[in-house]
Amino acid sequence: DFSTDEGMEIIDPFGNTIYKFADDEYEMNLDNGFKFYIAKNQKGDTVMGLMDENYNKITEPIYVYDPQLWAYSDLVYVVKVEDSKGVFINCKGEEKLKIDGIKYAIVCESVIIVTKEDGYQYIYDRNGNQLSFRGYEFIQDGIQNDYAVVNTEGDKNILVDCKGNI
Repeated sequence: DFSTDEGMEIIDPFGNTIYKFADDEYEMNLDNGFKFYIAKNQKGDTVMGLMDENYNKITEPIYVYDPQLWAYSDLVYVVKVEDSKGVFINCKGEEKLKIDGIKYAIVCESVIIVTKEDGYQYIYDRNGNQLSFRGYEFIQDGIQNDYAVVNTEGDKNILVDCKGNI
């Protein structure tokens, strides 16, 4: 990456420009093949679009900018600007899953940790089926080897399996 007063460029080792971002655009490169570009929309809001590894734009900047976004697997949860609806996409921009009534989600290798509108976190499988029907204040560090440490009311830590069983 190379930044100038005129914007950001991607250059090769010889200084040749591979890709030049428009003014006020820049790259956010995540794991698992996800590469977003950050831009301003007509309203002046910071938004994200998806691009491939060769810097070809796959989508327009149609997603709400999330500086905390991280790709732990081959899916990532994004929110569309136009209708504020969340959707799970792959690195090609294809919508793969939608779960209604959620505020945020983190896709782990085997499950999805969903924050619902009640503020609690729940465990879903990667097909969108709810596995844990009890909400937790916080699921620590995601699901590791099908188990997680969760915080419950009263600040107790308990170990649960990926279905929420203690």
